Amino acid sequence: MSDGGIYFYYVITTEISMKNITLAFRTSLIITAVFWLWLTSFNDVMAITNGYYPRNPCYMKQHIYVGEAGLKKFNLTPQTKIWSVLQNHTTFEPVCVDQYILIGSHDGLYAINSSTGIVHWSVGKGAVLYSPVVINGFVYVSSQDGKIQKLQLDSGKLVWEKQLNNWLYPPVVTGNRIIVGGGNSKLYAFDTKTGKLLWLRHIGQELVYRPIEAKTNIVIITTYGSEVIALNVKTNRIIWSIKNTSAAYTPVVNNEQLFYGDQNGIIRAVNLETGNENWHTQLNGVIRSIPAIDFTHSNTVWIGTERGQLTALNKTNGSIQWQKQLTESIVHSPLPIKNRVYLKIESKDLMFESFLIPKTLQKNTINK
Repeated sequence: MSDGGIYFYYVITTEISMKNITLAFRTSLIITAVFWLWLTSFNDVMAITNGYYPRNPCYMKQHIYVGEAGLKKFNLTPQTKIWSVLQNHTTFEPVCVDQYILIGSHDGLYAINSSTGIVHWSVGKGAVLYSPVVINGFVYVSSQDGKIQKLQLDSGKLVWEKQLNNWLYPPVVTGNRIIVGGGNSKLYAFDTKTGKLLWLRHIGQELVYRPIEAKTNIVIITTYGSEVIALNVKTNRIIWSIKNTSAAYTPVVNNEQLFYGDQNGIIRAVNLETGNENWHTQLNGVIRSIPAIDFTHSNTVWIGTERGQLTALNKTNGSIQWQKQLTESIVHSPLPIKNRVYLKIESKDLMFESFLIPKTLQKNTINK
């Protein structure tokens, strides 16, 4: 791993001229702009679910937080570092939640005051705890030694705990169920309030990464058996499953479509209801990053590859709108905010790149 440095890549679009636009249309644009500004003030993971989930970097209130080697906070404008904590810790993806940044590490779970960088509480000293999920004031966290815990967000106080076998990926919460799986080829559903085990499903293969919520009580899992599975967690019934030629990474859901990349470097869009493929596009390199939906350019999905290919695609047909070849591997999700996209990659230093582009994202690579 690197020392936690990041590159910020910006895609800057030209502004729309308002000179010849009627007052009515101008008002409509303003309302739309205000809506998108409100939308992007949250973590961009809110596009996936109704909770707060890990991502690196995560964004909150004009600041970016970066994990991997400790936790760092940066201004969005100007791009300067504000504070750095847990410098000697190997950390996972941060979770941005109002006044706290939660981050798992090889030495426990930490809740950091987002303003000051001071540790508010910590649990699990000496244990590997992955980054959590935060829903309705509660924290759900899994560990390498097979524990799943529910904690109070404001204090870190334990509500309930279950001991399972083998390590567990970060869970997903949907309705009144928490779904978790990991290295033992099993999927578990617990009642979020009591911690009672509701069901256990043998899935035959290890999960590739964490499940995601597609809709209330519907989750998507991917396995190293190259399967993508839509599961009704209320009934423990498989809605559909897809067998690909290689293992798929964790997907993202938007407008009844499911987007995911795989180890063959293919990004796919499938119908959420049926699992039927809408389109696929071949990219260069293994995909281990979760696709990101761009709310500013509303028809765009971003993805990166291990060979450093950063790509913006048309959500409707999968055509490549813009592409940039980097020298560093991309294993974290791009983070589109307003008219820019931020990206964490392996680097020794904090560096910034900026790209000016036309009104619409272009197909060809744009050089600095």
